Amino acid sequence: MTKFILHGGGSKTWNETERQENYQAIARVLTNGFKTPVKVLLIYFARVSELWDEKFAEDKVNFSKEVTGVDRTLEVANPDPKLFEEQIKKSDIIFVRGGNTKLLMDVIQQTPHFGQLLKDKVYFGSSAGAYLVSKYYYSNDRYQIEEGLGILPIKCFAHWDESQQKSLEELEKYGEELPVTLLKEGEYKIIN
Repeated sequence: MTKFILHGGGSKTWNETERQENYQAIARVLTNGFKTPVKVLLIYFARVSELWDEKFAEDKVNFSKEVTGVDRTLEVANPDPKLFEEQIKKSDIIFVRGGNTKLLMDVIQQTPHFGQLLKDKVYFGSSAGAYLVSKYYYSNDRYQIEEGLGILPIKCFAHWDESQQKSLEELEKYGEELPVTLLKEGEYKIIN
């Protein structure tokens, strides 16, 4: 069974310590239960490639054995569809950082069986990564409802706070009736 962990994204107001503490807590949750070395595929497609090295350096710290208690191998996802598919097959955890949902979707949609490849994996999606697997989501950048891959039959709202009630109501009414997953910044929910 695939385990999905959806994360509300980080706040632009967090300092580096707060950001690192949040992602280290997530890394502990993700690796919990693994007894052998775990292979983590890091997907940064929602960011421009010039930022990938910086994110990889952060995640090396976040997923260190000192933080998680588990030996791990980290690999940055390759945007080439054939290589990417092989990377997913060999991984235990698929870790999708947030950023621009459209950038992420453009690359992921080149791998037609992405949802099937997640079978029996742990999937973590932060903000854009949560939107990717949802049926519908509210885009905080474009202020509109958009469609994800529909791997999970949910509507998702990341970076949620009470000031966005009107946008939430729009999302609730949009399309077919589906449960809405609200994710405050830094918050995560597990869906099995």
